[in-house]
Amino acid sequence: MLGAATARLIGVAGGWYRTNETSGFLASVLGAMLLLWLYRGYARRRAARDARDARRT
Repeated sequence: MLGAATARLIGVAGGWYRTNETSGFLASVLGAMLLLWLYRGYARRRAARDARDARRT
């Protein structure tokens, strides 16, 4: 569901969708992949920071 919401927000901002249109299946999947990619980057940075903090103590 978050992938569809992300795709719709990007689509409306980019001019691909009107405000009353929903995103398609492919756009929803791509939106979900974008969210997973962002989460992976966040989790990787957090793990590196935690490992660095653990070495200091």
